[in-house]
Amino acid sequence: MSTILYNANSTLVSRFQRKIKSAEEIQHESEEDPRFESLFPLDSREYLQELCCSIYTESLMNRINNLSSTKLAMHAFCALLIKNFVKSWYGTKIATSDLELIQELFDLIEQVSNYLTKTIIDWEQLVCDDIPFVLTQHVNIMRHVMEEDLTYEKFLDLYLYEGEYPNVISDRILEPLVSKSMLQKTFLNELFRSLLFERVVESLMDPSVLMDIITKFAKSINDKSERQPRLSLFSYISKLKGKILGAVQYFSKLEKVIISSSDEMVPFSHRYIFSFLKTIFRLNSRRPLLYTILKYMQCFAANQPAINTFLRSTFHNVLSSKILASNTITEGFCKLRHILFPKDNKFNPGRKILSEDELIALKTQCEENLTRILKHHSLFTVLAISQRDIHGFIEALNRDKRMNTLLLYKIIETIVAHAT
Repeated sequence: MSTILYNANSTLVSRFQRKIKSAEEIQHESEEDPRFESLFPLDSREYLQELCCSIYTESLMNRINNLSSTKLAMHAFCALLIKNFVKSWYGTKIATSDLELIQELFDLIEQVSNYLTKTIIDWEQLVCDDIPFVLTQHVNIMRHVMEEDLTYEKFLDLYLYEGEYPNVISDRILEPLVSKSMLQKTFLNELFRSLLFERVVESLMDPSVLMDIITKFAKSINDKSERQPRLSLFSYISKLKGKILGAVQYFSKLEKVIISSSDEMVPFSHRYIFSFLKTIFRLNSRRPLLYTILKYMQCFAANQPAINTFLRSTFHNVLSSKILASNTITEGFCKLRHILFPKDNKFNPGRKILSEDELIALKTQCEENLTRILKHHSLFTVLAISQRDIHGFIEALNRDKRMNTLLLYKIIETIVAHAT
């Protein structure tokens, strides 16, 4: 660990802190949250390099310049966390100019990144079984909360929650990383628990932040749908015909392929994600005929190796080309950085408590954008979704930030369990 002046009564400490304080006051007077300035376009490679180099030490500059685009976006996000949660006290409240700690944190981030890259994760089980199970449990509990107007304490009782978060997550993450040094272990545990997890997760799970994210995402989908020209009946039939012919050709090729270990794998149509969809849309009570047809199709597909292989390969293709693609991960880190650090400087600055009118306006905007998506895809008719369902979803998000936070902790714990 770095060399630190531990004598709190030393005159060097007060002299060092006075020097830092005067510099901070000058900056505070000029502007509370100045935007990070760069000549390069936002989120460009050069911009992210400048952002990292402004926070990390000069000795890391060459390593930063050689990072891949995905790692660079990740380090830009992590560098701002370090700036706000470590450098805010390291060198100011703890008097030192030693930058070894910052270099060690950079190495730790690289170590975690390399570890996750090499880890083999069963994505099919994670995405199609475990996460849907967590979401189903939360949806059922939230329905009880909303229908019976339960308190947060009753919510925890339904979850059988024993206060294990975020400790259990940070312990699992740090287990393969920390050394035998008790000082290092204690520091990293506190950094992950008290600062990163609690501050970052709670900020992300604020209802106003969630509704803002959902609104922007839904609006982008609606704008994209409106830009696409409506297909004529002839064009729609031609497009459907092409997809059917493509599927027929795909299945004809599958007949010539020996499907290895198909008996050992769970049929894809039996994955829990289909039960999750049934729970969300309540198909068995709202659309019993459609639900019966889908159940027959599910049982039929489970006994057809070719169909299972088609579903499984489609899932993995979408996962690798859309979700786990390097450009998607890079964009995800950039958007997360924009949410938590709007000016690439301070953490979540100036997020004021919304007035009642502002909150109602945000809820209405979010509800309208979700309604447009469902209407465009005719889901109101097919799945018997009502405006009341959308309104109830928005109200559930705003019920209690702590309920949203617990859900995210459970999802993170599920992902970490697969990755470690």
